This record gives sequence, structure tokens and C-alpha cells, in this order.
Amino acid sequence: MKKLEEISKKATEVASEIGVESQKRYAEYQQKTEEQRKVAEAEAARKKADTDAFLAQHIPSIVKFKVAANYHGGYPGMPDIIDGGELYVGEWDLVWVKHQTVIHLPYCDTHDLELENFKVSMVRSIIAGGHDNDVHRLKNTVVVVCRINDVKQRVKFEIWGGLSVHAGALNAQKVIDHMAEFRHLFVAESQPTPATPQVAAGGISVTAELERLAELHAKGVLDAEEFKAFKAKLLEKL
Repeated sequence: MKKLEEISKKATEVASEIGVESQKRYAEYQQKTEEQRKVAEAEAARKKADTDAFLAQHIPSIVKFKVAANYHGGYPGMPDIIDGGELYVGEWDLVWVKHQTVIHLPYCDTHDLELENFKVSMVRSIIAGGHDNDVHRLKNTVVVVCRINDVKQRVKFEIWGGLSVHAGALNAQKVIDHMAEFRHLFVAESQPTPATPQVAAGGISVTAELERLAELHAKGVLDAEEFKAFKAKLLEKL
């Protein structure tokens, strides 16, 4: 009988020790999990701050239109295709961004805009909900004819409309329509020699344009660096 009591007592002590150890380990696990959560939240906050700072640096301060778009070639040093990204129509430039990749096309270096057909797969044609020939006639690729490093380029963006190719074509036309507001900033492909030193190609008064830039700078629309850059571009047209 005494032996049984000793065994029972020992079993109780062992069970108690196991319970204490389990509680200790569980507490350690909870503490470690909480520390990992805080580290993950801090890392996520840091990445978001970096992304926000990056976008603030590259996205136009005033965005007229924004749309999802794939890059489809034409920019020197870039791959032929980069899926994903967003296209921003600003007051002074067109900007495409995906993560840390940026394509910046100032209007003062842009000659013209075009719309091209985009070849879609049979599967996507069916998803688009229309006849195959109709879908292939749609134009959902915006082509920016521009000058990059003094070389004429055709930079292309496939405008996205989700699974609907028709929506993509509609968004592509919206890009063209919004950019039409800024066609007066485009540069002619072949510029005639100006008749006087105060008139740029196309008959634009340099004095008037300089006054307009100075007014925008005074209103805070252009900062000092932007004012200096656009002024230099304008004087290059003389």
C-alpha cells in the first residue's frame, strides 16, 4: 500500500513538472511568434514606405488618367515584353511603372500617338465574348512615337481591360483622348529652320512659351528642376 502511495505521489510530481515545462514552452512559443509578427509588420511597413517614396518620385504630380498596361517593346535597353504595370497620363509626361522599373516619356520628346491591333490567342478571343475576327480588329495597343537619345523610337503599351479585350480597346482610346489635351507640347519629327531666333519650329513663340513656363513655376505647378528642364527643351527648338 505504501509503495502504491509513493508511486502515485511520484506520478503526480512528474505530471506537475511536465505541465510547468509545457506552459513554459508555450509561453516561449507565443513570445517568439509575437516577435516574428512585429518584425514582419516592420518589414512590410518599410517596403510600403520605400514603394510610396519611389512612386512619389516618378509618378506625375497630377494624373489625368491611370490604367493597367503591359509594356510591349520599343524602349532602348528594355526587354521586348514586360507584363503588368500601370500607365499614368500626366500633364507633362507619360509614365509606365512596374515595381522598380520606370519608363518616362516627356511630351516635349513625343512626335505622335498611334493605336495598333493586338494579336490575341483563341482562348482569350473566346473569353472576350465576341467573334474571333471582331476581336482581332480591336486596337488596344498605344504606340508612342518619340525621340529617345535623339533617335526615333516606337514605344508600345498594351492597355489592359481585365479579361475583356473590348475593355482594353476602350481604355486604349481613353489614353489617346486624354493625351490629346497635351498635343501642343509634342515636337514635330522634322523641324524647319526658324525664320527668327525667337520663334521655335511650328511657329511657337519662344517668348510666349517662356512666359507660360515662368507662370506655371510661379504658381508652384513646376518646381525649379522641372522649370529648368522644360526651358532647356524649349530653347533647343530654336
